[in-house]
Amino acid sequence: MLAASWLVEPASGQSDFQDYNLTGLRCAPVSLLIGLDEEAAKLGLTEQVLRDAAEARLRSARLVANSDDTSGPDLHLDVDLLQTHAGYVFMKSVRLRDWVSANGGQMLGMLMEALVADPRLSRDVRLDTVGTALEETKYAYATVWARRSFGTVGNGNEDGQYILNGLNQDVDAFIATYLRINNDDCQ
Repeated sequence: MLAASWLVEPASGQSDFQDYNLTGLRCAPVSLLIGLDEEAAKLGLTEQVLRDAAEARLRSARLVANSDDTSGPDLHLDVDLLQTHAGYVFMKSVRLRDWVSANGGQMLGMLMEALVADPRLSRDVRLDTVGTALEETKYAYATVWARRSFGTVGNGNEDGQYILNGLNQDVDAFIATYLRINNDDCQ
């Protein structure tokens, strides 16, 4: 097995932004969404394998949402693969996405998918990267915390386990940060 990975670290100061973005969630449980390349099954990675591993971690932190509850933020686990002659290049990410707002100011966001009037959330969230200036209160479903990495693996199930272990570490990092930032609400 030949495996290597590189963590895509936030630029200096962005980690503080990501931490700040988790404030005000009132220890809301998160819904889990899995995005998995179809090639992943060849490495022993299935949606159920990823879901079981992540839900066990979230459940132990009392952060897993009932599958009917869509009111809280969503935790996305994604694995993308590109097959090479020696194995795969992979990109994995753990991202928390939530409805955020900007009141009469500038909303800066990454991966903004929709602007809607949604009264469920009006917390103050600073987002990173490029966005759109808004003149009134608008809401967007945006990534507010993320950890991404990429690397290379071979073709076997142990290589899939290497990717899964990395995702588990990223979920653990999310949980630790989430609980630290929302400590008073998560008692």
